[in-house]
Amino acid sequence: MIRTLWSHQWKSFWRSSSSGKGLAIRIFVGLIVLYLLSAAIILGLRLNLIIEKVAPARDAIKIFCGFLLYYFAIDIIARFFLQDLPTLTIKPYLIQNIQRRELIRFLNMRSLISFFNLLPILLFFPFVLTAITAKFGGGTALVFLIAVSGFILANHYIILYVKRKMELNNGWLVGFFILCVALVLADYYKIFSISRISNALFSTFLTRPWVCVFPVLFSVAAFINNDRFLLNNLYIEEKDDNQFANNTNNLRFLDRYGIIGELIALDLKLIWRNKRPRTMILYSMILIFYGFIFYVPKNLANTSHWWGLMFAGLFITGITLFHYGSFLFSWQSNFFDGLMTTNLPIQSYLKGKWFLLSSMSSALLVITSFYGLIDSKLILIQLACYLYNIGVNVIVLMYFATWNYKSMDLSRGSMMNYQATGIVQWLFTLLLVLIPAAIYFCFYYLTGPWSAIIVLGLVGLISLLMRDWWIILITKEFKKRKYSILQGFREK
Repeated sequence: MIRTLWSHQWKSFWRSSSSGKGLAIRIFVGLIVLYLLSAAIILGLRLNLIIEKVAPARDAIKIFCGFLLYYFAIDIIARFFLQDLPTLTIKPYLIQNIQRRELIRFLNMRSLISFFNLLPILLFFPFVLTAITAKFGGGTALVFLIAVSGFILANHYIILYVKRKMELNNGWLVGFFILCVALVLADYYKIFSISRISNALFSTFLTRPWVCVFPVLFSVAAFINNDRFLLNNLYIEEKDDNQFANNTNNLRFLDRYGIIGELIALDLKLIWRNKRPRTMILYSMILIFYGFIFYVPKNLANTSHWWGLMFAGLFITGITLFHYGSFLFSWQSNFFDGLMTTNLPIQSYLKGKWFLLSSMSSALLVITSFYGLIDSKLILIQLACYLYNIGVNVIVLMYFATWNYKSMDLSRGSMMNYQATGIVQWLFTLLLVLIPAAIYFCFYYLTGPWSAIIVLGLVGLISLLMRDWWIILITKEFKKRKYSILQGFREK
C-alpha cells in the first residue's frame, strides 16, 4: 500500500496541469537545498578546526555540547515557519477498503524526507565521528549520535503536532510564540543559561551512555502523540471546532455601514474561516516585533540610521496590509463569478477593500504604540509611516491587484506557498520600497531626517484626502480588466 501511495503521488504531480511550473520551482528550491547541504557537509568536516580557532584555550567538545540546545531551539522555530505539513488528497482513499493506519503510516514516512532532518546529520555527525570518537571511543560516539537523532526526530514530530493543532485552535500559535519569547528572555536576562543546561545534558551522554535512552523515548512519545492525533482526526468529514465560524457570526454592527460594511464582513469571514488567509494574518501579527531589531538606542541616536526606522515603521504598520493586499481579489477567486453577477457597484466594492486594508493598518498602529515606551520619537515616526501606508500604499496595492489574474486555494497554508504569486507581486513590492525611499532620501539630504519623515506623512495625508478620486481611477482600471480577471480565476 505504501508503494501504491507513493506511485499515486508521483503520477499526481506529473499529470497536474501546473506540473511545468511546479517542476521549475522544485528544481530551483532543490538547487538551493543542495547548496546548503553541501555547505553543511563542509562546515561539519571543519567544525572541530573552527571551534579550536575561535576558542583555542577551551575544550572543543564542551563548546559543541553547550551549543546543541541552541541549535535545536532555533531548529524548532525554523520548522514552525518553513516546514510544510505532509499532505494527501485523503477523501478518495477513505471511501476505499484501505485502513486509516496505512494512510497515517504513509504520511509519517513522507514527512521524514525533510531538509531539517538531514541538515543536523550532515552538520554534526562528522564532528562526532572524529572528535568524540578520538577522545571517548566509537561506542560512546555511537550513543551520542543516537541521542542527537532522538532530538532531531522529537523536534520533527512535535512541530507537526503543534502545527496541526494550530489549524484547529489558534491558541496553540499564541502559546508557542509566548513560550519561545519566554525562553529567549529568560536566557538573555540570565534567569537560566541554555548553554549550561545543554553542556550538562549532552556531556552526560558521554559519561553515562545509558542516558541516551531518554531522548529516544522522548522521540517515540512525540511520534505516538502525532500518530494518535492523525488517527483521531482522519475522517471524510472535515472536522472543525467551528470556532472561526462562531467568531465571525457577531459582525452585525457592520450592517449600519450599508453595503461597504457587508463587504468588510464578507472579507473578515473569509479570513477567519479559511486556512491560508487566517495563518497569513496570524504569522504577520508575530512580525510586529520586528521593531526590536531596528528600534535600538544606536539607531535612534544616530540620525544617519533613521532610514532604518522609516522602513521598520512602514513594515510594522503595514505588514498585514502588504500580505493580504498582495492578493486582494484572488482571495475571492472561488466565488468571484457569483460576486460579479450580483447588482454590486464596483466602486462600492473597491471602497470596501480600501476600508478593510486601512482598518488593518489602523489596528497595527494602535497595537504597536507600545514602541513609544522605548522612545517617544517612534510614535511620530510610526504615525507618518501609517499615513503613508493608508494614503499611498493601499492605493498602489489596489491598482496592481487589478493585474493579478491568478486563482487561489484557500485551504492551503501560507508558508512556502507561491500560489497566485507572479511578476505583479514582485513589481509592486519593489515600488512599495522604492517610492518612500526616494521621498525620504531626497528630503533627508536637503533638510534633514525630521523633515523627511514629516514630508513622508504629508504625502500620505494628501493622497488620503484624494481617496475618492483614486478609487474612481481604480474603478475604471478594474472595469477594463474585469473579464480578464474572471477568466484567470476560472483556471484552477
